[in-house]
Amino acid sequence: MKRKKEIKTFCKEYIQLYNLDVIPTIKGAHRIDGAAQIKLKQSYRKDYRIYYNTKYLDCTSVALKAMTFHEMTHIVDSIIFNDLPFNEFKKVLNSYSEIHASEIELDIILKQCEKPINS
Repeated sequence: MKRKKEIKTFCKEYIQLYNLDVIPTIKGAHRIDGAAQIKLKQSYRKDYRIYYNTKYLDCTSVALKAMTFHEMTHIVDSIIFNDLPFNEFKKVLNSYSEIHASEIELDIILKQCEKPINS
């Protein structure tokens, strides 16, 4: 898969930044919704994989890093909430985790701005 090395570098950066001890498998996919995703059932079974839609891999490095951090945040949340029954786990990942991951993603994008918003 094109850009896999770059994605792995972003995963390692996330792992160091957030003191995580999980390294996900990186997969290319043609038939997924959106640019990247994890699969809830796999994450619930502690099988951590990030699927990247190969149609979107021509994006900028900032966008790729933001996507990677977004999906890595879902993995962290799936670890935190793994003790819930699967139906509750699914609800948390589809609501709270989406907001949490979007916050982390936006943070990456804003840090790349030439002039920070608060200055």
